[in-house]
Parts: sequence; structure tokens; C-alpha cells
Amino acid sequence: MKAQNVKHLKSTPEIRALLKATNMDFDSVQNKALNEYLSKIFLTCPFTDELCIDKKQCMGCPSSVLQINP
Repeated sequence: MKAQNVKHLKSTPEIRALLKATNMDFDSVQNKALNEYLSKIFLTCPFTDELCIDKKQCMGCPSSVLQINP
């Protein structure tokens, strides 16, 4: 059996059907995929390794101030 070309975007129902066929839980897969993707679209704080919610790039954000002035 040839591997299917999955380069085109699939809809949520199509993804659910694929996961169901492989006995994978949609919510678990979705959560893992989103967690991996978040670091690609949001900055990560170098001090806490959490997603940067201030988007100040370490210029006066609470985490950087705590590291500079403990």
C-alpha cells in the first residue's frame, strides 16, 4: 500500500477519521500538536522556558527584571 500524499490541508472531520482508523485519541493528538506548534508562533521566555505573554523581548518584562535584580 502506498503512503498517501498528506501535503494538502485536511479538514477536522478528515483528521478525526484518520485518527479513529489508527485508534488514536483526537484530543490527545490535538493537544500534543498544538503544544509543539505554539513554540513556533510565540516567543519563548529564555528565563522561564514558558511562552512569552508580554512580547517585550526581555525589555522590562517581569521575568527579565527578576533575573537581573534578584
